[in-house]
Amino acid sequence: MRKFVIFFLVITLAIVSFLMVGCASFFSGSYGNVKIYMKDSPVNLEEVDHVYVTFTDAYAHKIGGPFKKILQKETTLDLKELMDNPTLLTNIQLEEGKYTELTLTISGAEIVVNGETYSMEVPSQDIKIPCVFEVNGSKIANILLDFNGKNSIEVIKAGNNDKYILRPVIIVESISYE
Repeated sequence: MRKFVIFFLVITLAIVSFLMVGCASFFSGSYGNVKIYMKDSPVNLEEVDHVYVTFTDAYAHKIGGPFKKILQKETTLDLKELMDNPTLLTNIQLEEGKYTELTLTISGAEIVVNGETYSMEVPSQDIKIPCVFEVNGSKIANILLDFNGKNSIEVIKAGNNDKYILRPVIIVESISYE
């Protein structure tokens, strides 16, 4: 009987140890830092004072995994201030691995022309950006996105009431690691 109790204790300890090590490694996956910056090429409209674009969500897609939310709070950027002046959109820890896409959600936009503010129609709020990058715990991934305001803003002349439409054109300008 004593041998059975010792055998049972050894087996129980082995199972508990295996489960503790397995669960710890499952929950402590390796992560790396990703910084995403946004800039804009010069907008070709001289009378435009500001172009405000509000991002409500952003996601990154990992190969073999789900989309991971990467924007922690709603962020409004002025495209005129981003001209050749990259601004940090998000700084996030992501699980190590290869990622293939970023998706940005724009909830609204406004344009200020000669001091007057106009709401912009945004027909497609979700912008999918092909973006292949690696997340590695020992390196910071820096992604620079270029919001091409010049090719994103459409002005429809309608008498005295111009209508402004934002059809976002965003490309990956560069990916670097430090």
